[in-house]
Amino acid sequence: TPFYQALRDGEREEFVRGNAVAALPYYQRALRLAAGAGERSRARLLRARALDKTGRGAEALADFRILLAAAPDIQDEEGVPLQLYAAERLAGSPADRAAVIEAARRALNGQPWLHPTACYTLSTVAEKLNSGELKAEVAARIRLTGQALGLEADHARLGLRDGLWVLYGEDPWLVSAVPGILVIAVRAEPVFESFSAHPPNGVSALRFLPSGEAGGELLGENFPGLKTAFTLADDGGPPPDAVQRSFLYAVMLVVLCAAVYGAYLLWRDLNREVRLAELHAQFVSSVTHELKTPLTAIRMFAETLQMGRSRDPEAQAEYLDTIVNECERLSRLVDGVLTFSKMEQGKKTYRFRTTRLEDAVRAAARTMEYPLAQHGFNLRVEMDEALPPVRADQDAIEQAVLNLLSNAMKYSGDRREIELRTVRVNGDAAIEVRDYGVGIRPEEQGRIFEKFYRVPTQENQQIPGTGLGLTLVAQIAHAHGGRVEVRSAPGEGSTFSIRLPVGQGSAAKVSP
Repeated sequence: TPFYQALRDGEREEFVRGNAVAALPYYQRALRLAAGAGERSRARLLRARALDKTGRGAEALADFRILLAAAPDIQDEEGVPLQLYAAERLAGSPADRAAVIEAARRALNGQPWLHPTACYTLSTVAEKLNSGELKAEVAARIRLTGQALGLEADHARLGLRDGLWVLYGEDPWLVSAVPGILVIAVRAEPVFESFSAHPPNGVSALRFLPSGEAGGELLGENFPGLKTAFTLADDGGPPPDAVQRSFLYAVMLVVLCAAVYGAYLLWRDLNREVRLAELHAQFVSSVTHELKTPLTAIRMFAETLQMGRSRDPEAQAEYLDTIVNECERLSRLVDGVLTFSKMEQGKKTYRFRTTRLEDAVRAAARTMEYPLAQHGFNLRVEMDEALPPVRADQDAIEQAVLNLLSNAMKYSGDRREIELRTVRVNGDAAIEVRDYGVGIRPEEQGRIFEKFYRVPTQENQQIPGTGLGLTLVAQIAHAHGGRVEVRSAPGEGSTFSIRLPVGQGSAAKVSP
Protein backbone atom coordinates (compact mmCIF):
# COMPACT_ATOMS: atom_id res chain seq x y z
CA THR A 1 0.00 0.00 0.00
CA PRO A 2 1.15 3.61 -0.43
CA PHE A 3 1.37 3.98 3.38
CA TYR A 4 3.78 1.09 3.83
CA GLN A 5 5.72 2.05 0.72
CA ALA A 6 6.27 5.52 2.21
CA LEU A 7 7.47 3.95 5.48
CA ARG A 8 9.86 1.64 3.63
CA ASP A 9 11.27 4.54 1.59
CA GLY A 10 11.80 6.56 4.78
CA GLU A 11 13.47 3.64 6.59
CA ARG A 12 15.76 3.11 3.62
CA GLU A 13 16.89 6.74 3.73
CA GLU A 14 17.31 6.79 7.53
CA PHE A 15 18.75 3.35 8.35
CA VAL A 16 20.46 2.26 5.11
CA ARG A 17 21.79 5.57 3.81
CA GLY A 18 22.02 7.27 7.20
CA ASN A 19 20.16 10.37 5.98
CA ALA A 20 17.43 11.30 8.48
CA VAL A 21 16.75 14.61 6.70
CA ALA A 22 15.86 12.81 3.46
CA ALA A 23 13.66 10.35 5.39
CA LEU A 24 11.40 13.06 6.85
CA PRO A 25 9.27 13.75 3.71
CA TYR A 26 8.47 10.04 3.42
CA TYR A 27 7.38 9.80 7.08
CA GLN A 28 5.25 12.93 6.68
CA ARG A 29 3.61 11.42 3.59
CA ALA A 30 2.97 8.18 5.51
CA LEU A 31 1.32 10.20 8.29
CA ARG A 32 -1.03 11.81 5.75
CA LEU A 33 -1.86 8.39 4.24
CA ALA A 34 -2.41 6.63 7.60
CA ALA A 35 -5.81 4.96 7.79
CA GLY A 36 -6.18 4.39 11.53
CA ALA A 37 -4.77 5.16 14.97
CA GLY A 38 -2.21 2.35 14.71
CA GLU A 39 -0.78 3.54 11.38
CA ARG A 40 -0.79 7.19 12.53
CA SER A 41 1.09 6.30 15.72
CA ARG A 42 3.68 4.25 13.85
CA ALA A 43 4.34 6.99 11.30
CA ARG A 44 4.40 9.67 14.02
CA LEU A 45 7.02 7.72 16.02
CA LEU A 46 9.30 7.41 13.01
CA ARG A 47 8.87 11.09 12.18
CA ALA A 48 9.57 12.14 15.79
CA ARG A 49 12.78 10.11 15.90
CA ALA A 50 13.95 11.54 12.58
CA LEU A 51 13.15 15.09 13.73
CA ASP A 52 15.16 14.46 16.90
CA LYS A 53 18.14 13.24 14.87
CA THR A 54 18.08 16.32 12.65
CA GLY A 55 18.13 18.78 15.55
CA ARG A 56 14.47 19.78 15.35
CA GLY A 57 13.88 18.95 18.99
CA ALA A 58 10.83 21.15 19.61
CA GLU A 59 8.88 19.53 16.72
CA ALA A 60 10.00 16.08 17.88
CA LEU A 61 8.74 16.76 21.42
CA ALA A 62 5.34 17.80 20.04
CA ASP A 63 5.05 14.48 18.18
CA PHE A 64 6.21 12.50 21.23
CA ARG A 65 3.58 14.23 23.41
CA ILE A 66 0.82 13.26 20.99
CA LEU A 67 2.14 9.69 20.86
CA LEU A 68 2.20 9.56 24.68
CA ALA A 69 -1.62 9.52 24.67
CA ALA A 70 -1.84 6.50 22.32
CA ALA A 71 -3.75 3.42 23.48
CA PRO A 72 -1.62 0.66 25.12
CA ASP A 73 -2.80 -1.88 22.55
CA ILE A 74 -1.06 0.03 19.73
CA GLN A 75 2.23 -1.88 19.70
CA ASP A 76 5.23 -2.59 17.51
CA GLU A 77 6.21 -6.04 16.29
CA GLU A 78 8.05 -6.69 19.59
CA GLY A 79 4.87 -6.19 21.63
CA VAL A 80 6.03 -2.82 23.05
CA PRO A 81 3.26 -0.17 23.29
CA LEU A 82 4.35 2.75 21.08
CA GLN A 83 3.48 5.20 23.84
CA LEU A 84 6.40 3.78 25.88
CA TYR A 85 8.92 5.02 23.30
CA ALA A 86 7.48 8.50 23.77
CA ALA A 87 7.54 8.05 27.58
CA GLU A 88 11.22 7.05 27.43
CA ARG A 89 12.05 10.18 25.43
CA LEU A 90 9.98 12.56 27.62
CA ALA A 91 10.94 11.06 31.01
CA GLY A 92 13.69 13.63 31.51
CA SER A 93 11.32 16.60 31.04
CA PRO A 94 9.92 17.94 34.36
CA ALA A 95 6.96 19.46 32.52
CA ASP A 96 5.93 16.04 31.18
CA ARG A 97 6.63 13.99 34.33
CA ALA A 98 2.98 13.54 35.40
CA ALA A 99 1.85 12.62 31.87
CA VAL A 100 4.72 10.14 31.49
CA ILE A 101 3.88 8.42 34.80
CA GLU A 102 0.22 8.20 33.77
CA ALA A 103 1.16 6.72 30.37
CA ALA A 104 3.52 4.21 31.99
CA ARG A 105 0.75 3.07 34.35
CA ARG A 106 -1.71 2.76 31.44
CA ALA A 107 0.77 0.51 29.64
CA LEU A 108 1.47 -1.44 32.84
CA ASN A 109 -2.16 -2.03 33.76
CA GLY A 110 -3.80 -1.88 30.34
CA GLN A 111 -3.36 -5.58 29.64
CA PRO A 112 -2.76 -8.68 31.77
CA TRP A 113 0.40 -9.76 29.90
CA LEU A 114 3.36 -7.66 28.77
CA HIS A 115 6.16 -8.83 26.49
CA PRO A 116 9.56 -8.96 28.31
CA THR A 117 10.87 -6.21 26.01
CA ALA A 118 7.97 -3.96 27.07
CA CYS A 119 8.79 -4.72 30.73
CA TYR A 120 12.40 -3.67 30.15
CA THR A 121 11.30 -0.44 28.45
CA LEU A 122 9.00 0.32 31.39
CA SER A 123 11.91 -0.29 33.77
CA THR A 124 14.03 2.21 31.82
CA VAL A 125 11.24 4.82 32.03
CA ALA A 126 10.88 4.26 35.80
CA GLU A 127 14.65 4.66 36.28
CA LYS A 128 14.68 7.93 34.34
CA LEU A 129 11.71 9.22 36.34
CA ASN A 130 13.34 8.05 39.60
CA SER A 131 9.88 7.15 40.86
CA GLY A 132 10.18 4.62 43.69
CA GLU A 133 6.51 3.63 43.50
CA LEU A 134 6.61 3.06 39.72
CA LYS A 135 9.90 1.15 40.04
CA ALA A 136 8.29 -1.19 42.56
CA GLU A 137 5.25 -1.76 40.31
CA VAL A 138 7.45 -2.49 37.28
CA ALA A 139 9.73 -4.80 39.31
CA ALA A 140 6.65 -6.71 40.49
CA ARG A 141 5.44 -7.07 36.90
CA ILE A 142 8.91 -8.26 35.78
CA ARG A 143 8.91 -10.88 38.55
CA LEU A 144 5.40 -11.98 37.55
CA THR A 145 6.44 -12.18 33.88
CA GLY A 146 9.62 -14.09 34.73
CA GLN A 147 7.71 -16.60 36.87
CA ALA A 148 5.09 -17.06 34.14
CA LEU A 149 7.83 -17.69 31.53
CA GLY A 150 9.49 -20.11 33.94
CA LEU A 151 6.22 -21.99 34.40
CA GLU A 152 5.80 -22.15 30.63
CA ALA A 153 9.23 -23.81 30.39
CA ASP A 154 8.78 -26.09 33.44
CA HIS A 155 5.16 -27.24 33.19
CA ALA A 156 6.08 -30.50 31.41
CA ARG A 157 8.67 -31.32 34.09
CA LEU A 158 6.15 -30.67 36.90
CA GLY A 159 3.92 -33.50 35.65
CA LEU A 160 0.72 -31.51 36.18
CA ARG A 161 -2.64 -33.22 35.96
CA ASP A 162 -6.26 -32.55 36.85
CA GLY A 163 -6.72 -32.52 40.63
CA LEU A 164 -2.98 -32.23 41.43
CA TRP A 165 -1.82 -28.91 42.92
CA VAL A 166 1.93 -28.12 43.07
CA LEU A 167 3.71 -25.21 44.76
CA TYR A 168 5.76 -23.27 42.18
CA GLY A 169 8.04 -20.23 42.28
CA GLU A 170 9.56 -17.81 44.77
CA ASP A 171 6.27 -15.93 45.14
CA PRO A 172 4.49 -19.29 45.44
CA TRP A 173 1.68 -20.27 43.13
CA LEU A 174 -0.59 -23.28 43.49
CA VAL A 175 -0.44 -24.78 39.98
CA SER A 176 -2.67 -27.40 38.39
CA ALA A 177 -3.71 -28.36 34.86
CA VAL A 178 -6.64 -29.61 32.84
CA PRO A 179 -4.99 -32.04 30.37
CA GLY A 180 -4.84 -30.73 26.85
CA ILE A 181 -6.62 -27.47 27.71
CA LEU A 182 -4.84 -25.09 30.09
CA VAL A 183 -2.58 -24.61 33.09
CA ILE A 184 -4.15 -22.96 36.18
CA ALA A 185 -2.02 -20.88 38.57
CA VAL A 186 -3.37 -19.33 41.80
CA ARG A 187 -1.37 -17.13 44.19
CA ALA A 188 -0.85 -19.29 47.26
CA GLU A 189 -0.37 -16.65 49.97
CA PRO A 190 -3.95 -15.25 49.96
CA VAL A 191 -5.30 -18.81 50.05
CA PHE A 192 -3.09 -19.75 52.99
CA GLU A 193 -3.91 -16.51 54.85
CA SER A 194 -7.64 -17.12 54.44
CA PHE A 195 -7.41 -20.58 56.05
CA SER A 196 -5.00 -19.36 58.77
CA ALA A 197 -7.31 -16.45 59.72
CA HIS A 198 -10.38 -18.75 59.95
CA PRO A 199 -9.23 -22.17 61.21
CA PRO A 200 -11.84 -24.95 61.35
CA ASN A 201 -13.69 -25.84 64.55
CA GLY A 202 -11.51 -27.49 67.15
CA VAL A 203 -8.30 -25.90 65.83
CA SER A 204 -6.89 -22.81 67.51
CA ALA A 205 -4.04 -22.13 65.04
CA LEU A 206 -3.32 -23.31 61.50
CA ARG A 207 -0.38 -22.66 59.15
CA PHE A 208 1.03 -24.17 55.96
CA LEU A 209 4.61 -25.43 55.52
CA PRO A 210 6.78 -26.59 52.60
CA SER A 211 7.46 -30.33 52.67
CA GLY A 212 11.14 -29.76 53.47
CA GLU A 213 10.35 -28.01 56.78
CA ALA A 214 10.22 -30.06 59.96
CA GLY A 215 6.88 -30.79 61.61
CA GLY A 216 3.38 -30.67 60.26
CA GLU A 217 1.35 -33.23 58.35
CA LEU A 218 1.26 -33.86 54.60
CA LEU A 219 -1.97 -32.67 53.00
CA GLY A 220 -2.19 -35.68 50.72
CA GLU A 221 -1.15 -36.89 47.28
CA ASN A 222 -3.05 -34.11 45.51
CA PHE A 223 -0.86 -31.49 47.25
CA PRO A 224 2.73 -32.80 47.04
CA GLY A 225 5.27 -30.61 48.77
CA LEU A 226 2.74 -29.01 51.15
CA LYS A 227 2.09 -29.69 54.86
CA THR A 228 -0.04 -28.17 57.62
CA ALA A 229 0.82 -27.52 61.25
CA PHE A 230 -2.03 -26.91 63.69
CA THR A 231 -2.82 -26.68 67.40
CA LEU A 232 -6.02 -28.15 68.82
CA ALA A 233 -8.27 -25.73 70.69
CA ASP A 234 -8.82 -28.12 73.63
CA ASP A 235 -5.10 -28.86 74.07
CA GLY A 236 -4.93 -27.70 77.70
CA GLY A 237 -2.29 -28.44 80.26
CA PRO A 238 -0.16 -26.83 82.87
CA PRO A 239 1.66 -23.65 81.88
CA PRO A 240 5.34 -24.16 81.09
CA ASP A 241 7.78 -23.61 83.90
CA ALA A 242 10.75 -21.24 83.70
CA VAL A 243 12.92 -23.75 81.83
CA GLN A 244 10.22 -24.37 79.27
CA ARG A 245 9.69 -20.62 78.81
CA SER A 246 13.43 -20.06 78.30
CA PHE A 247 13.49 -22.86 75.76
CA LEU A 248 10.51 -21.40 73.92
CA TYR A 249 12.09 -17.93 73.88
CA ALA A 250 15.30 -19.39 72.47
CA VAL A 251 13.35 -21.22 69.77
CA MET A 252 11.47 -18.03 68.90
CA LEU A 253 14.75 -16.11 68.66
CA VAL A 254 16.23 -18.75 66.35
CA VAL A 255 13.08 -18.70 64.20
CA LEU A 256 13.17 -14.88 64.05
CA CYS A 257 16.84 -14.86 63.04
CA ALA A 258 16.17 -17.53 60.41
CA ALA A 259 13.23 -15.52 59.08
CA VAL A 260 15.32 -12.34 58.84
CA TYR A 261 18.15 -14.19 57.12
CA GLY A 262 15.70 -15.90 54.78
CA ALA A 263 14.15 -12.54 53.93
CA TYR A 264 17.60 -11.19 53.11
CA LEU A 265 18.35 -14.18 50.84
CA LEU A 266 14.97 -13.80 49.16
CA TRP A 267 15.56 -10.08 48.61
CA ARG A 268 18.98 -10.81 47.12
CA ASP A 269 17.62 -13.56 44.85
CA LEU A 270 14.74 -11.38 43.70
CA ASN A 271 17.11 -8.56 42.83
CA ARG A 272 19.27 -10.98 40.88
CA GLU A 273 16.27 -12.40 39.05
CA VAL A 274 15.00 -8.92 38.20
CA ARG A 275 18.42 -7.93 36.89
CA LEU A 276 18.67 -11.13 34.83
CA ALA A 277 15.19 -10.49 33.40
CA GLU A 278 16.19 -6.93 32.50
CA LEU A 279 19.45 -8.12 30.86
CA HIS A 280 17.59 -10.81 28.93
CA ALA A 281 14.96 -8.35 27.70
CA GLN A 282 17.67 -5.82 26.79
CA PHE A 283 19.62 -8.49 24.89
CA VAL A 284 16.53 -9.61 22.96
CA SER A 285 15.68 -6.00 22.11
CA SER A 286 19.26 -5.24 21.01
CA VAL A 287 19.61 -8.37 18.85
CA THR A 288 16.22 -7.66 17.26
CA HIS A 289 17.29 -4.12 16.39
CA GLU A 290 20.65 -5.35 15.03
CA LEU A 291 18.85 -7.87 12.80
CA LYS A 292 16.18 -5.42 11.68
CA THR A 293 18.55 -2.83 10.17
CA PRO A 294 20.32 -5.11 7.63
CA LEU A 295 17.07 -6.93 6.86
CA THR A 296 15.44 -3.58 6.05
CA ALA A 297 18.29 -2.71 3.67
CA ILE A 298 18.19 -6.13 1.98
CA ARG A 299 14.41 -5.93 1.51
CA MET A 300 14.48 -2.39 0.13
CA PHE A 301 17.19 -2.99 -2.46
CA ALA A 302 15.85 -6.42 -3.44
CA GLU A 303 12.38 -4.94 -4.05
CA THR A 304 13.90 -2.11 -6.07
CA LEU A 305 15.74 -4.61 -8.30
CA GLN A 306 12.70 -6.90 -8.54
CA MET A 307 10.44 -4.07 -9.71
CA GLY A 308 12.99 -2.87 -12.24
CA ARG A 309 12.97 0.69 -10.94
CA SER A 310 16.66 1.19 -11.66
CA ARG A 311 17.98 0.65 -15.18
CA ASP A 312 21.43 2.05 -14.43
CA PRO A 313 23.98 -0.85 -14.34
CA GLU A 314 26.16 1.01 -11.84
CA ALA A 315 23.25 1.58 -9.47
CA GLN A 316 22.21 -2.07 -9.82
CA ALA A 317 25.77 -3.18 -9.00
CA GLU A 318 25.76 -0.90 -5.95
CA TYR A 319 22.45 -2.35 -4.77
CA LEU A 320 23.78 -5.91 -5.16
CA ASP A 321 26.96 -5.00 -3.27
CA THR A 322 24.83 -3.60 -0.45
CA ILE A 323 22.71 -6.76 -0.30
CA VAL A 324 25.80 -9.01 -0.18
CA ASN A 325 27.47 -6.92 2.51
CA GLU A 326 24.31 -6.72 4.65
CA CYS A 327 24.02 -10.52 4.38
CA GLU A 328 27.62 -10.79 5.60
CA ARG A 329 26.75 -8.45 8.46
CA LEU A 330 23.81 -10.69 9.42
CA SER A 331 26.08 -13.74 9.27
CA ARG A 332 28.61 -12.06 11.59
CA LEU A 333 25.88 -11.22 14.09
CA VAL A 334 24.42 -14.75 14.06
CA ASP A 335 27.92 -16.31 14.23
CA GLY A 336 28.71 -14.10 17.22
CA VAL A 337 25.59 -15.16 19.13
CA LEU A 338 26.16 -18.86 18.31
CA THR A 339 29.83 -18.63 19.32
CA PHE A 340 28.90 -17.02 22.62
CA SER A 341 26.30 -19.74 23.26
CA LYS A 342 28.88 -22.48 22.62
CA MET A 343 31.40 -20.75 24.92
CA GLU A 344 28.79 -20.49 27.69
CA GLN A 345 28.07 -24.23 27.38
CA GLY A 346 31.76 -25.18 27.17
CA LYS A 347 31.26 -26.65 23.68
CA LYS A 348 33.33 -24.18 21.67
CA THR A 349 36.19 -25.90 19.82
CA TYR A 350 39.29 -24.34 18.29
CA ARG A 351 41.54 -25.63 15.52
CA PHE A 352 45.01 -24.49 16.53
CA ARG A 353 47.58 -24.35 13.76
CA THR A 354 50.77 -22.44 13.11
CA THR A 355 49.33 -19.16 11.87
CA ARG A 356 50.61 -15.78 10.77
CA LEU A 357 48.55 -13.09 12.42
CA GLU A 358 48.92 -10.90 9.34
CA ASP A 359 46.71 -13.33 7.38
CA ALA A 360 43.85 -13.13 9.90
CA VAL A 361 44.18 -9.34 10.20
CA ARG A 362 44.20 -8.77 6.42
CA ALA A 363 41.16 -11.08 6.02
CA ALA A 364 39.25 -9.05 8.62
CA ALA A 365 40.28 -5.78 6.94
CA ARG A 366 39.03 -7.05 3.56
CA THR A 367 35.69 -8.10 5.12
CA MET A 368 35.18 -4.64 6.64
CA GLU A 369 36.41 -2.75 3.55
CA TYR A 370 32.95 -2.06 2.10
CA PRO A 371 31.17 -1.12 5.40
CA LEU A 372 34.05 1.19 6.32
CA ALA A 373 34.03 2.89 2.93
CA GLN A 374 30.23 3.20 2.98
CA HIS A 375 30.40 5.14 6.24
CA GLY A 376 33.37 7.30 5.18
CA PHE A 377 36.05 5.66 7.32
CA ASN A 378 39.75 5.66 6.55
CA LEU A 379 41.40 2.42 7.76
CA ARG A 380 45.20 2.49 8.12
CA VAL A 381 46.77 -0.97 8.30
CA GLU A 382 50.34 -1.50 9.52
CA MET A 383 51.93 -4.95 9.64
CA ASP A 384 55.11 -6.06 11.42
CA GLU A 385 56.38 -8.49 8.81
CA ALA A 386 59.02 -9.79 11.25
CA LEU A 387 56.33 -10.99 13.69
CA PRO A 388 56.80 -14.76 14.26
CA PRO A 389 53.92 -17.21 13.70
CA VAL A 390 51.69 -18.23 16.62
CA ARG A 391 49.57 -21.28 17.48
CA ALA A 392 46.05 -20.02 16.84
CA ASP A 393 42.66 -20.63 15.27
CA GLN A 394 42.73 -18.18 12.36
CA ASP A 395 38.92 -18.00 12.05
CA ALA A 396 38.53 -17.17 15.75
CA ILE A 397 41.24 -14.47 15.60
CA GLU A 398 39.59 -12.99 12.49
CA GLN A 399 36.24 -12.90 14.34
CA ALA A 400 37.85 -11.10 17.29
CA VAL A 401 39.41 -8.48 14.98
CA LEU A 402 36.06 -7.99 13.19
CA ASN A 403 34.37 -7.33 16.54
CA LEU A 404 37.01 -4.72 17.47
CA LEU A 405 36.70 -3.00 14.07
CA SER A 406 32.89 -2.94 14.36
CA ASN A 407 33.19 -1.39 17.82
CA ALA A 408 35.62 1.22 16.51
CA MET A 409 33.13 2.17 13.77
CA LYS A 410 30.27 2.56 16.26
CA TYR A 411 32.16 4.73 18.75
CA SER A 412 34.38 6.83 16.46
CA GLY A 413 32.19 9.91 16.56
CA ASP A 414 32.97 12.54 13.94
CA ARG A 415 36.61 11.59 13.34
CA ARG A 416 36.45 8.75 10.81
CA GLU A 417 39.91 7.26 11.28
CA ILE A 418 40.78 3.75 12.48
CA GLU A 419 44.22 2.19 12.82
CA LEU A 420 44.85 -1.57 12.63
CA ARG A 421 48.33 -2.94 13.28
CA THR A 422 50.32 -5.99 14.37
CA VAL A 423 53.28 -5.38 16.71
CA ARG A 424 55.62 -7.17 19.10
CA VAL A 425 55.09 -6.16 22.76
CA ASN A 426 57.35 -7.54 25.50
CA GLY A 427 57.77 -10.86 23.72
CA ASP A 428 54.07 -11.22 22.84
CA ALA A 429 52.43 -10.86 19.45
CA ALA A 430 49.79 -8.15 19.56
CA ILE A 431 46.93 -6.97 17.33
CA GLU A 432 45.90 -3.37 18.04
CA VAL A 433 42.79 -1.49 16.90
CA ARG A 434 42.70 2.24 17.62
CA ASP A 435 39.93 4.80 17.13
CA TYR A 436 39.73 8.52 17.89
CA GLY A 437 36.16 8.53 19.16
CA VAL A 438 34.24 8.99 22.40
CA GLY A 439 36.58 6.98 24.65
CA ILE A 440 35.79 5.14 27.89
CA ARG A 441 35.91 6.43 31.45
CA PRO A 442 38.50 4.68 33.70
CA GLU A 443 35.84 3.38 36.10
CA GLU A 444 34.00 1.65 33.22
CA GLN A 445 37.04 -0.03 31.64
CA GLY A 446 36.94 -2.93 34.08
CA ARG A 447 33.35 -3.86 33.15
CA ILE A 448 33.20 -3.52 29.37
CA PHE A 449 34.19 -7.18 28.88
CA GLU A 450 31.25 -8.47 30.96
CA LYS A 451 28.53 -10.16 28.95
CA PHE A 452 25.62 -7.89 27.96
CA TYR A 453 27.27 -4.88 29.65
CA ARG A 454 27.17 -1.53 27.83
CA VAL A 455 28.42 1.77 29.25
CA PRO A 456 25.25 3.53 30.50
CA THR A 457 25.48 6.88 28.72
CA GLN A 458 22.90 8.82 26.69
CA GLU A 459 25.07 8.50 23.57
CA ASN A 460 25.35 4.71 23.88
CA GLN A 461 21.58 4.32 24.01
CA GLN A 462 21.45 5.64 20.44
CA ILE A 463 24.15 3.19 19.22
CA PRO A 464 22.98 -0.35 18.35
CA GLY A 465 24.75 -3.29 19.98
CA THR A 466 24.21 -6.55 21.91
CA GLY A 467 26.87 -6.19 24.61
CA LEU A 468 28.59 -9.42 23.47
CA GLY A 469 31.31 -8.21 21.09
CA LEU A 470 34.02 -7.47 23.65
CA THR A 471 33.02 -10.52 25.72
CA LEU A 472 33.72 -12.74 22.71
CA VAL A 473 37.06 -10.99 22.09
CA ALA A 474 38.14 -11.57 25.71
CA GLN A 475 37.10 -15.24 25.66
CA ILE A 476 38.85 -15.91 22.35
CA ALA A 477 42.05 -14.29 23.65
CA HIS A 478 41.83 -16.31 26.89
CA ALA A 479 41.34 -19.56 24.93
CA HIS A 480 44.61 -18.78 23.10
CA GLY A 481 46.47 -18.25 26.37
CA GLY A 482 46.46 -14.48 25.89
CA ARG A 483 44.50 -11.45 27.07
CA VAL A 484 42.85 -8.21 25.93
CA GLU A 485 44.01 -4.78 27.11
CA VAL A 486 42.41 -1.37 26.65
CA ARG A 487 43.87 2.11 26.81
CA SER A 488 41.30 4.88 26.65
CA ALA A 489 40.31 8.33 27.85
CA PRO A 490 37.01 10.20 27.34
CA GLY A 491 37.10 12.25 24.15
CA GLU A 492 40.47 10.85 23.05
CA GLY A 493 39.47 7.48 21.62
CA SER A 494 40.41 3.91 22.57
CA THR A 495 43.09 1.35 21.73
CA PHE A 496 42.23 -2.34 22.16
CA SER A 497 45.11 -4.83 22.08
CA ILE A 498 44.85 -8.62 21.73
CA ARG A 499 48.09 -10.03 23.11
CA LEU A 500 49.00 -13.64 22.28
CA PRO A 501 52.01 -15.68 23.46
CA VAL A 502 54.59 -16.59 20.82
CA GLY A 503 55.69 -20.22 20.53
CA GLN A 504 53.25 -21.59 23.19
CA GLY A 505 50.33 -23.96 23.03
CA SER A 506 46.92 -23.47 24.51
CA ALA A 507 44.92 -25.30 27.10
CA ALA A 508 41.69 -24.64 25.21
CA LYS A 509 39.50 -27.43 23.90
CA VAL A 510 40.84 -28.46 20.47
CA SER A 511 38.96 -30.34 17.80
CA PRO A 512 40.79 -32.66 15.41
